[in-house]
Amino acid sequence: MAIHNWLKNLRAIILDMDGVLVDTEPIHMQAFKIFLEKYNIDSNQEFLISMIGHSVEENFKMLIKKYPQFRPTDFKNLIDERNAIYINLINETSLKPISGIADLIDYCLNNDLKIGLASSSDQNQIEAILQSLKNNNENDIDLSAVFNTIVSGDSVDHKKPAPDIYKKALKNIKINASSAIAIEDSQSGISSAKSAGITCLALKNPYFNIEDIHGQDMILETIHDLVELLYEH
Repeated sequence: MAIHNWLKNLRAIILDMDGVLVDTEPIHMQAFKIFLEKYNIDSNQEFLISMIGHSVEENFKMLIKKYPQFRPTDFKNLIDERNAIYINLINETSLKPISGIADLIDYCLNNDLKIGLASSSDQNQIEAILQSLKNNNENDIDLSAVFNTIVSGDSVDHKKPAPDIYKKALKNIKINASSAIAIEDSQSGISSAKSAGITCLALKNPYFNIEDIHGQDMILETIHDLVELLYEH
């Protein structure tokens, strides 16, 4: 789709959370590190980075195959244990939105664009992150109050890369796929948005090569680049 086409039809912007709204990747890695250390498993930085861009469920399927102390029957309990560590870390952290997010939301609010949040994270994790952002007095905007819809991974049958999350977001805000764009930073998220028929902009993520992902309609170096493009239109 030509750039001017999606700008002309634009009525909604739907954001991924981890790596787009806020940089939680280091906290995800720390949660896995703490979890693995409990089971006497060494985890170097390279191994932890390899988990980025995959759902917690996908990562635990890999861990169960790799480490015999993890039994398939314990799959849900292991995820719950790791997620509890993650929530505790979030609650102890003063999060800031990714640079440019405040300007992007300001543009949306001033130009009657709807704003959605579409994440494979569970609802309690989304709420913890939004609360952390709200509690940080340095942040210019209360992100918990600006979204027209928030869709979590545990509110749909299939998480990303399936299209369910984006389809539900579109339904909630009553916008056609052709009038929305998604901002993602992982292959799983891009595939999800594109499967739902949405134009997808890929934000560069410092933890992996942008060359390793495909299917996006455009690559963004930063969120500021999108804001500049919107104001130029």
